[in-house]
Amino acid sequence: MIFDYQKALLLYEKYGKSKVMLAMFRACETAFNTAKLKEFLQELEKQQDLSDTFQKDLSATEKVADKLVEMTEKVADKLAAQLVEDKFSYELKKYAASPNELLRKLAAALQTNYREKDRLFAQLRLFATDEERKVAALRILELATAIKKQWEDLQFFEVHGKLPTPLAPVPVSAFAGDVAYLLNRKKTLVANISRDKKRGQVEKVLLWEKELAEVLSFLQSC
Repeated sequence: MIFDYQKALLLYEKYGKSKVMLAMFRACETAFNTAKLKEFLQELEKQQDLSDTFQKDLSATEKVADKLVEMTEKVADKLAAQLVEDKFSYELKKYAASPNELLRKLAAALQTNYREKDRLFAQLRLFATDEERKVAALRILELATAIKKQWEDLQFFEVHGKLPTPLAPVPVSAFAGDVAYLLNRKKTLVANISRDKKRGQVEKVLLWEKELAEVLSFLQSC
């Protein structure tokens, strides 16, 4: 049976005798506490008069543990939502209530990104694997960049009455002889392709692959 600290703690709360040990187990999960709880479970299993009850409680605590995980996720979502609401400054609320339709749309998009970023941040510890956490962390960084740009667009629109004209992307050919740039760009493109393939963003993958082909072509010429 795989050891589960929270399940063992629930059983100790019911069958354990030492209040001091219970307080220590509740305080934090350490190697010492884990070892002591394992010893407790082994002793508990040896008690024939409690064996049937123990098995029933073990099954019940599995359900309780699952419920605790579910509750934690809900709390994390509520906490993330609260964090977002706290971050909505007076200025953003002003944009959201603007009579200008474009400003309202920009503010709504900004709020959506805030919510997603804070939700992911609050749930980072809940992901099952390091790979899932890595994907979420990269998405958080991506959203932070987008949020910064959205604020700049909002403030530019308020002053000039229009959105800033986007700069034309610099073509790869402009760096044809710059080996250092091309090698660095190659690494970035490979990472972008891998990331967006996992997200199912086919159009972005095709754009990255097209640019990567150009980069490789220029590297061969160097």
